[in-house]
Amino acid sequence: MEQTKQTLIKHAKGGALSVVMLVITGLLTALFLPLLIFSIAQEPEMIGFFAFVVISFGACFGVLLYCRRSPARIHVFRKYGNADQVTRMVDEALNDPAKIYDDKNIIVSQKYIMMRNRYISILKLEDLLAVYPFTQSYNFVPVAAGLQVTDKWGEQQRFVLGLASTKANEIIEKMMPYCPNTSFGFSAQTNQYVKQNKIPLPPKISQI
Repeated sequence: MEQTKQTLIKHAKGGALSVVMLVITGLLTALFLPLLIFSIAQEPEMIGFFAFVVISFGACFGVLLYCRRSPARIHVFRKYGNADQVTRMVDEALNDPAKIYDDKNIIVSQKYIMMRNRYISILKLEDLLAVYPFTQSYNFVPVAAGLQVTDKWGEQQRFVLGLASTKANEIIEKMMPYCPNTSFGFSAQTNQYVKQNKIPLPPKISQI
């Protein structure tokens, strides 16, 4: 359980990628700030451009830093409690001997759905209001496929399965008996169902 908890908190902080992005955005902010100061003094026509760049990179740096310093803001903890409570859910999903679906990308147990490389994506199946397959294309070439879900707090997540869109439909069929509150398929009725049944996100917890 302790190893699972450590991995969960690592995912909440953003992992190694967030550290790299934090360094990059910090360096770029520091690089363009003198150029903004110079443009104010010497090149007024460039002030808008450099101000936009500095504000953009600075905002990204601030958000990344805040996420690493305040992982309690991550919504999975607001939905399901502190790190110990969420860790128990993750362990249940990982160790369920009767999983509905399990591969290198996602786990669907009889109670949860979760991306293997992102523990903070975990959701209870009973909390899903909408589920439907999605396919993402680039220049008409499919680059990703999977499940699009909306939970009872109105938040959407994508669970990527690779390129096989048919796999998503197979998983949905297996999920149906375990999702008592879910509308399946993309439609106006599903959108209306979500609007009518979603609830406010609980307040942020003070610590995880």
